[in-house]
Amino acid sequence: MSAPLIPTRILYYGRDEELPQPRVLRAGPLSAILGEGDLREIRIGYAVLLRRIYMAVRDRNWGTVEPHFSDLKIEQNDESFSVSFNAAHIEGEIDFVWTGVISGSANGELSFSMDGLARRTFWRNRIGFCVLHPAELAGSAAVVQHVDGSHEEAVFPQFINPSQPLQPFAEMRAVNYAVLPGVQVEVRFQGDIFEMEDQRNWTDASFKSFCTPLRLPYPVQIEKGTRIRQSIHLSLHKEASAAYFFPADDTQDVIVEFHPDSRVPLPALGLGADSADQPLSDVEIQRLCLLRLAHLRVDVDLSDPDWVATLERQSRQAHDLGLGLEFALAPDAAARAAVEEAERVLQRLQARVNAWMVYPRREIFAGGSPIEAAVSICRATLSPLFPEVPLFAGTNWDLIFMLRSMPPLEEVDGVCFSISPQIHAFDNASIIETLLAQSSAVESARHSAGGLPVAVSPVTLKPRLNVYASSQVSQPPPDQLPAAVDRRQLSLFTAGWTVGSLAALTRAGVKRATYYETTGWRGVMATQEEPRLPARFPSHAGQVFPVYHIFADVGEFAGGEVFSVRPSHPLLVSALGLTQGNRRRLVVASHSSQRQTVRLRGVPAGAAVRHMDETNAGQALFDPAAYRSGAWRNIPKTTGEIALNLLPYAVATVDWMDRPVD
Repeated sequence: MSAPLIPTRILYYGRDEELPQPRVLRAGPLSAILGEGDLREIRIGYAVLLRRIYMAVRDRNWGTVEPHFSDLKIEQNDESFSVSFNAAHIEGEIDFVWTGVISGSANGELSFSMDGLARRTFWRNRIGFCVLHPAELAGSAAVVQHVDGSHEEAVFPQFINPSQPLQPFAEMRAVNYAVLPGVQVEVRFQGDIFEMEDQRNWTDASFKSFCTPLRLPYPVQIEKGTRIRQSIHLSLHKEASAAYFFPADDTQDVIVEFHPDSRVPLPALGLGADSADQPLSDVEIQRLCLLRLAHLRVDVDLSDPDWVATLERQSRQAHDLGLGLEFALAPDAAARAAVEEAERVLQRLQARVNAWMVYPRREIFAGGSPIEAAVSICRATLSPLFPEVPLFAGTNWDLIFMLRSMPPLEEVDGVCFSISPQIHAFDNASIIETLLAQSSAVESARHSAGGLPVAVSPVTLKPRLNVYASSQVSQPPPDQLPAAVDRRQLSLFTAGWTVGSLAALTRAGVKRATYYETTGWRGVMATQEEPRLPARFPSHAGQVFPVYHIFADVGEFAGGEVFSVRPSHPLLVSALGLTQGNRRRLVVASHSSQRQTVRLRGVPAGAAVRHMDETNAGQALFDPAAYRSGAWRNIPKTTGEIALNLLPYAVATVDWMDRPVD
């Protein structure tokens, strides 16, 4: 039986639509990428001045109302440009339109202005510009001009600050900082009061300047007819040689250099149980066993009257997979009896528990409940009968919750938090940028926890629910995907992002990590049943998703180590190095919609490569065992390096053997 034909763009990024093509603009020594209504990667040479400038409309639940753009006009030459367009944010009660004008001059100045109008009365949490300063500025000096005219010498935080995680700089009119020796950039804000937050809290690779200050009450009712005008102005103060001002060229080859002697242990990796609580078929069990995972995450809601039956089903599922449980629970002060019952159920099932993940019943933004009570109950009840099982505590959501309410460190064996790359932005480029911040999140968590081990669990492509909502979030109609589902789950894009995430987390020394789910819309494979909503989530019964092969590649090195790998352009290519004994493996993933040449330095003769791309997706997704055993080819080596020619969003796995040491 032949594999179903998968449209190329669905394989790439989950939707059969052409993505907008970015346009490179020049403003004297600066370059910038024009997206849809925003500017990205504003650079001088290869140094990033700003990661992004965009306009955001956030509803009363902090939901982002996506804009629709029209009437785009562009004038440009080699040294300057002018752009104008119209934008409309229309969703539910919100109806807000604005005109944007962006200009860049030959002297290296940029301006971005908006003139907006509310066409209906509605409630908002925020309307205005967001300016993303690159996370690479961590530890760098800055001068902040405040709205009262005063100036303050400040520093971009090195670690995410647990005592003041949101606003390192406040009440801003402008901020100045150096991006290269002798090159100072000033960013000036007009039309509102701006402050800065450390977005590494949410694994965004930026410090974000935004309006309106969070000290002011929200949500706020915007009356029909209200006008909002704002502008952002960027200028350079430069004394350096003109050699700094060469334009960056992202079309050049990516160089991957690695250091096999710089190693950290491969963490314990697992998947979450299918949130739809679907039983696993024999085929699914067989395929999941090949991933050689360490655990299955089971979330137990002790307030659910059916929680015992759920725990029994998922414990048996873990047994069938040969896995221990990562047992996640959030007891309140009255839940001691339920925790004791969970203990009895686990004993009766003879379940193997690898770790406890303990959370407060309600996170601090949602009313709050003390993490201390949850830890105390679990430590007193579970630890005596499972003394070897480590207890991790922290937050079931974003790092910021843990930093604001640290668990009692003397009573836990480690701390934990979750990651989703789509808290503030949802396009492909923004999701890839989060890979630059995941190591910082782990390092900051460990720093705040006094060096305790860190677990990241779970990592999901979209948030599992909106914990920031101030009112009831409406459910989607039955012909729409749930809010926690992203059709990119079945794509090469997500496989590549996962390579980058694994590289970032392991580089930071994470102790354990849990990703996605076993099967279904949020899993590593489809179920054996005919898909629901195939027009929205175009999977096929029985297929694996490309990300399945990432975990299979890593699982073949379970118990091994990860060695240091550094691509020259981490937003274009991610790479993960694996080692065990004298076996070596390099997993290389392209994040580009264009063909990309990647040059590997230091791979010895005799290496073999296996590609996963549009040319062999049918076999990889519908006959994964045959693909994994039969798609290898030997690499001819020339001049001390290997060139991989990667198709869009392709993944290449390179294997070789090092000579044993005498």
